[in-house]
Amino acid sequence: MAFLKRGKHANYSILNSFSWHVPDAVDSFVMLLWLVAGLFVSILVAYAVLMAVPSLGLEYQQLITYPIMFIPPFLVSSLISKRNMYFENGYKVDNTISKSITPWLACLLCILGTWAMGFIMDKVNSFLPEVPDSWKTALQSLVGGNFLICFICVSILAPVLEEWLLRGILLRGLLNCKRSNGKVGYSPAASIIATSAIFGIIHLNPWQAIPAFSMGCLFGYVYYKTGSLKLTILMHFANNTLSLVIGQFAGIDESADSWEQIMPASMYYAILAACLAIVILVVLRFRKIQSTPNGNFELIPAEVPEASPLP
Repeated sequence: MAFLKRGKHANYSILNSFSWHVPDAVDSFVMLLWLVAGLFVSILVAYAVLMAVPSLGLEYQQLITYPIMFIPPFLVSSLISKRNMYFENGYKVDNTISKSITPWLACLLCILGTWAMGFIMDKVNSFLPEVPDSWKTALQSLVGGNFLICFICVSILAPVLEEWLLRGILLRGLLNCKRSNGKVGYSPAASIIATSAIFGIIHLNPWQAIPAFSMGCLFGYVYYKTGSLKLTILMHFANNTLSLVIGQFAGIDESADSWEQIMPASMYYAILAACLAIVILVVLRFRKIQSTPNGNFELIPAEVPEASPLP
């Protein structure tokens, strides 16, 4: 494919082949419409697969249909980036982590912050109405089936595809796009909140949407400060993999809706306080990273088309 070929900037990264697609608010909405179109296609495929193999588990259906949902926005973004690369500057989708924080420390903080936020969201979710049995069954089937298939869907596909779209395309675009009023980008807070809200909405239920929104704010802030999509993919991977491992191997009472129902109260609130402290410390550490108002994204000049050889 063309975006794997070597360009002027010797960029072989598939992620950074989308660097010249910098969508504004309207273009971001259009990208979401393409995602919805992919969702309808994936539903049709899921129905066809179910008719062909009625006994196929939900995790196998997910493995087949989930990536299909992202094909339309993937193709559209690739085409736009290829079109723009000869006329406009781009901003790298995946940037080098700032020298003001070592990569191993950034990774460690991201993983700990993600797990801590997940525990905090467990408390937040305890205030919501009880999860319907139908949703419990569906969610459990996604993390309780064949481990390898669930791992591919939950820990590999979801982090890569969702982070590519939500942070790599939409958030980077909102932070750096050319606006009609002549300004460049929207405010970091507005951009992070907007993309985090979308991240929550696409989960289609409040028991996942609220944690996803909170996680999205943390992921978005890290991406804004570092420009590293690999870090947010790692955070997403850490969150989903922990949920998968707990669902597969922890042997926790399935009737429990919260860790509070499993742990002694003193232990639960001590862990909760520690998690709050960890999230605050992570945010404060990343806050020290110097960044422009538009985030730490490397500017990539427009490509210069190679001259055709003389006959």
